[in-house]
Amino acid sequence: MMEDRILNDMLAQWKKERAPEENAFSSEKDFEKRFFAEVSKKERKVPRKMTSLLDRLAALVPQLAKQGRFRQNPIGKIPSYSANRALTGSNMQRQAAPLLCRTKALVMPSACCDAVSMSLAPKCGASPFDDADMGGNFPVFDTEEYKTVGERPFVPVSTNPLSTFGADVDSAMYSNVRRMVMEEHRLPPPEAVRLEEFINYFAYDYPTPEKEDVMRPHFELGKAPWAPERKLLLIGLQAKMPEKEKLPPSHYVFLIDNSGSMDFVFPMVKEAMTVLAGALRKGDLVSMVTYGGGVEVLLEGCSEKETICKKIAALETGGYTPGGEGIQKAYALAEKHFIAGGNNRIVLITDGDFNVGASSEAELVEMVKAKRDTGIYLTIAGCGMGNYKDNKLKMLANKGNGNVFYLDTVREARRVFLHGMTGNMYALARDVKFQIEFNPQQVFAYRLLGYELRDMTDRDFRDDSKESGTVGLGQQMTALYEIIPADAAPSVKNAAVPEMPPLKYQSAGAKASEELLTFRIRYCPPQGRRTAKEETYALKTPLAPTANWGWASAVAEAGLALRHSRFAPDCVLEHAAGEAQKFLGEDRSGERAEFLLLLRRASELAGKEKKGK
Repeated sequence: MMEDRILNDMLAQWKKERAPEENAFSSEKDFEKRFFAEVSKKERKVPRKMTSLLDRLAALVPQLAKQGRFRQNPIGKIPSYSANRALTGSNMQRQAAPLLCRTKALVMPSACCDAVSMSLAPKCGASPFDDADMGGNFPVFDTEEYKTVGERPFVPVSTNPLSTFGADVDSAMYSNVRRMVMEEHRLPPPEAVRLEEFINYFAYDYPTPEKEDVMRPHFELGKAPWAPERKLLLIGLQAKMPEKEKLPPSHYVFLIDNSGSMDFVFPMVKEAMTVLAGALRKGDLVSMVTYGGGVEVLLEGCSEKETICKKIAALETGGYTPGGEGIQKAYALAEKHFIAGGNNRIVLITDGDFNVGASSEAELVEMVKAKRDTGIYLTIAGCGMGNYKDNKLKMLANKGNGNVFYLDTVREARRVFLHGMTGNMYALARDVKFQIEFNPQQVFAYRLLGYELRDMTDRDFRDDSKESGTVGLGQQMTALYEIIPADAAPSVKNAAVPEMPPLKYQSAGAKASEELLTFRIRYCPPQGRRTAKEETYALKTPLAPTANWGWASAVAEAGLALRHSRFAPDCVLEHAAGEAQKFLGEDRSGERAEFLLLLRRASELAGKEKKGK
């Protein structure tokens, strides 16, 4: 991501120059001229072409062989960094090239080490791993893992009128993709683009719940920007705002991965934990566990901020990653210092690179699931690049009453741990589920954008043994449905759903109804096993779209374009940017302005990629 200093300057210029009129930036030229004026003046570090240490070593082998230091090539044909990326297609999960899976496991003959050191560090005292020679601030090894999920197709209402899914307020993949585009200057793999996490990253102007209500739904409907013959339904959810003076005391277990794989991002990790420690309230307790080269308990039930911050400042990285053992110890401490009626939460900061086998990972998931009903929640802050294991972290968060974020900068750490602390750290409701029943007289077919990892069967909705997502105090959640209206042209219907014979019995005697759909929400209280509460809302048309709908639809279009959606092939980044530009609003945090900058960079990268083919 762009340096905080430059971004701050850019946003200051934005707010200073922006005209007060609502449509001040009605044209792309006007917007770019004014918004990017300051940024274009700044020098940005452009990283050198990434070259791996093994590539350099391979180039030196013939020279070493001539000197008689090797009888044969000890490396053989080793894929380069670029070849490593090319090993998989755009729709497949990246896999590590041979010998590139674990940098800490790499062993080289001393002769090679000496030669490489001389080659990479000509100046006395320089490290062979100097940033400048290793491609600036970028990792050489790429073993990132993302769970591959397919897109939902259009579903005919005549055969499947119900759509059921669980709540998910995570936003990790937006900041992770921001890191790829803004800092690494590359487009994300499609599996790293989760639409719901893009949309839920931003705040919306939803009405607040009534005094006695826990959550309040909100609905808007408009024409899909990428396909005007379809409609886009927005379902927004606003959770009850917190009364800070009534918040219960908390016990946080800081579980910190300080293994060798975290070395690159650890300064930011320490700042992030310091931000969270600074937000502690009177009566809050902190325990601290690290797992770098072994599990170590540094604090137990401590309430002194100065002591906590000193422990954080003294942390160092090194060693292997016994993540499973660390999580077990964290849960043991959470139970030992459990605050009855309080907020009990484990905060895990890691890149997800646990040194555990397949069976151990399965046991880890089962342990996290077993702790769900104890009232201990799990917050995961992912970080790192090159070896980030999103698939593991998302799985743990989903199974453990948890949420997951990705920290690419200290700015994001403040957003998560300071400005959004009450929502991210205090649960309002758990096992939150949604079920929508579409009226076949109004809707021919539908598809939910995103939430593939929260998919549920229709009968799971009222089965309270089936876990689902958690919603925190004051949090928002947004879901979008792409809809084919019942009165759409036959060509539009056939393009979305293959033609089927009419259903004799379902259509006979159907009663006319102006209702578009019925929306049901079901949730449990954050503590204990009390009976779930269910609420029902009948929705009639027309529903007018507002700026909420406009911004969410633009973000969705950008995500669909980055995913190369086969159901929305007309989505393009430039059009998404133009739509988003219309709905910037006040943007006090600058997050929406930054999104436009991200789309600009992504569009440039996409253009270069297209030319290179």
